[in-house]
Amino acid sequence: MRKGILFIIMMLLSVCALSACSSDVHYDSISTEITFNIPELKNDGEPFKIHQRFQFDRDLIPLSSMTLEEAWISSPVSDKWDDESLALVDNAFGLNVIKSINVYIVKSENEPAIYWLLVPPRQLTGKNALFSAFNVGSSTYGDLRDYLDNYQQLEIEIELALEPYEASRYWRDVCDMSETCIMKLPLSMQFKMEE
Repeated sequence: MRKGILFIIMMLLSVCALSACSSDVHYDSISTEITFNIPELKNDGEPFKIHQRFQFDRDLIPLSSMTLEEAWISSPVSDKWDDESLALVDNAFGLNVIKSINVYIVKSENEPAIYWLLVPPRQLTGKNALFSAFNVGSSTYGDLRDYLDNYQQLEIEIELALEPYEASRYWRDVCDMSETCIMKLPLSMQFKMEE
């Protein structure tokens, strides 16, 4: 009986200790869409650039570090399709529409963008792909707060190249080759913030 009570007390203490440690670590996520109009592109497989800026609402000053835990990109979506069209597109189009994708951090207008993330081309299949090669802002390569501006904003430059055949097929099958054919690629990032 004593051993049982002692065991329960030890378990409660270990749970309390673990929860106290974990309360100093927070995770914050950002989700956005990389958006572009296919007919405006040359569609020759050459890279083009899109800029995105993210604002962090949480006060980052008390943190001891902020790193990127993981980031991923998903296959094309559209908000104008009905459920039947969505199912068709979801089955017909995956990440093979992307030839290459690289992400850079823009620290200031006067400095060159800093190479940050990529998805290896062989992984651009299916519905989701994880970014790899975190050159900055990972647990190995420093604190992301060093790359934020005074307003706690992170600006990135996305260098994207499309597979010409897949992009043309999307334009034809999804948009009936209209002058406006917006492709949206969901991009998500999860950050680890330690106090």
